[in-house]
Amino acid sequence: MILRKRKGMALITVVLIAALFLISIVGISAKVITEKKVSNARASSERALVAAETGLSQVLFNLRNTDFSADPASTAPSLGQEYLKAIQVEELATQDGDSYLPLGPRAYSDKPYTTYDVKIRRLSGTWDNDIPSSLDFEIYSLGTVYSEENGEVLARRVVSIKCEVDFEEAFEERDFSYGILAGGDVNFNGAHATEEGGDVFANGSITANDGGVHIYKDDDGNGGNAYSNYGAIDDEIAEGEELSGQAYVDVNALFDGYTQDMADAFKTGSYPYNGTVDEHPDTSVLTEMERVIIGNYIGASGEPSSFEGIYNFYQDLTDPDYSSPLWTSIDPDRLLNILTYAKNIVYYCNDVPKINNSLLNSLGIEGDPPIIKLGGIVVLDGDLIINGNVTIGDPDPARRLALIVRGEVRVLGGTPTFNGIIYARDGYDIVGDFNCNGALASGGDINIKGNSTITFQQFDLNVASTEVPTWGNIDTANQTMSSWKEISYEEFENPPSP
Repeated sequence: MILRKRKGMALITVVLIAALFLISIVGISAKVITEKKVSNARASSERALVAAETGLSQVLFNLRNTDFSADPASTAPSLGQEYLKAIQVEELATQDGDSYLPLGPRAYSDKPYTTYDVKIRRLSGTWDNDIPSSLDFEIYSLGTVYSEENGEVLARRVVSIKCEVDFEEAFEERDFSYGILAGGDVNFNGAHATEEGGDVFANGSITANDGGVHIYKDDDGNGGNAYSNYGAIDDEIAEGEELSGQAYVDVNALFDGYTQDMADAFKTGSYPYNGTVDEHPDTSVLTEMERVIIGNYIGASGEPSSFEGIYNFYQDLTDPDYSSPLWTSIDPDRLLNILTYAKNIVYYCNDVPKINNSLLNSLGIEGDPPIIKLGGIVVLDGDLIINGNVTIGDPDPARRLALIVRGEVRVLGGTPTFNGIIYARDGYDIVGDFNCNGALASGGDINIKGNSTITFQQFDLNVASTEVPTWGNIDTANQTMSSWKEISYEEFENPPSP
């Protein structure tokens, strides 16, 4: 009897021990599973945070390294690293402060599938002609981790950062490729008024009164494009592309350096005419007597030149018979140096004549057509009026004329031809059949009427190589930023008002 009781107690003890052991295993398993879930959730959360940080870094990297000089629709900055496009930066800079630019989700990793998704808002600053511009942005980046089994969201983390970006202007030294360059508007108001072989740029609008093509490529396919800073461009006015939103060009600044001081420097042998600058004549070696002889043509130092004096000096300087007073009175080697680099001589004239038959008669110019043969850089301090059938400028492409007019250029009629580049500070009003083999530039509007043709030609002048910004005109973007902070998913979906 006692033995049976002992056996019963042993069985109960074994069952209790087994139950306790099973409970322990279940408890331990549950704890392990819970810890695994917690660990997985923590890992997913950390991965989501890393993805969100990557989104921030990618946008900041693109802001800093975008190639804004390329096509505005291109991405930046290198293959596989594109997220924020150049054109989107301009959208950001011009949008309202209470709107956001969503960039959309982008894959961060495949296993587990993880994405980042960025929204950007401009807080302050403007994108205008006054470059460099400083803009303040707020960037929100969402990192999301998805389940490999069913695609459900495992974790979300959102970070944000505020940063100031200074966009710095980029220039490139390149050949002057514009047949027409205007600080204001360009208006083609004649059915056959055209520009051929170069590009047309205006800070303002480029328009025509007939809806036709007025900007053509040359036979080699060069030029034919229309570009503007902020103004409208008529559809199909150009044979090539038509693109607004270009960088602002301060046209007047390109020509402001040509002054009476430069003209005096040639007369006195001062910089850049002292033998230190390539392709400039060295007049520092002239004797006093030789300076007097040149001064008899174009005036002494401190005196402006007359148009007639400039014309006569250039005729005698380029006299192929070497029989002029210049060649018989000045050391031939010194004068040959002046002739070789005559394209870079600056002359200054404040008594601007009307270019018409009366002027031709006073200069003794005949021919059909009569040619006012001039080269170098002639600064005319006042308005210039051209009327009649006359050719202005040396026909030799190596000696083309740069006419810097500190006023307005008005072509009243006839069939005048100009060889070189004319800059008119206050604009152009052209009627008749005006022909230019070179380029027109102005700080104001350029109005072309009649059957005028501007045929762009490369010419050998200092002003033909200049720093002109192209699309976007941004080279670098320097950033100043605060530390990022974590925000809620709800704030990402419904960002607070600025």
